Amino acid sequence: MHYNVAGLLKESSGYKSMETVDDIFFVEEMNRQADAFGKVALIRTDKGIWVSADSVVLIELDCGGCLNKFEFQFEINLEEEFIPYIDMKNNSIIHIEPGEEPFRIDADNIINLEEAFSQYTFMKIPFSPRCTVQCRGLCVKCGMDLNTQKCDCNTKHIDPRWASLVNLLDSKND
Repeated sequence: MHYNVAGLLKESSGYKSMETVDDIFFVEEMNRQADAFGKVALIRTDKGIWVSADSVVLIELDCGGCLNKFEFQFEINLEEEFIPYIDMKNNSIIHIEPGEEPFRIDADNIINLEEAFSQYTFMKIPFSPRCTVQCRGLCVKCGMDLNTQKCDCNTKHIDPRWASLVNLLDSKND
């Protein structure tokens, strides 16, 4: 996920380079590795390099229902501008405005897409991912995986304040 853009930075605005992504990157917020594969367009702008990536990401997650591990696959459409540290035309440091924190091209003119992919991946992960749409989760009493076995626990706990309504419902069904 490292691309040398020294030549691209010497070109005029609008110059484009196409690359491929087939790499492993680390999602820091989740302490997990993920795989990415797809296409990356690097386009010279007046300030730096615009990166436009259409990639598929594959990451192993824990199901929010049954806690089993599963592979989660999704698409990322990354659109970011990377600003260099050094202006190649006059060899001066490029300062950015306070409050702005763009992605940067390092001093060796290398774009590292790992941080951008990590952030985009973290934003795409559901709060409580499920291994399947039909995941039944775990029994709240015994902890058995309800996707593989059926337990004999009575999980129908009825709030005593509503108990009379259950009796009403039972008498209506008769």
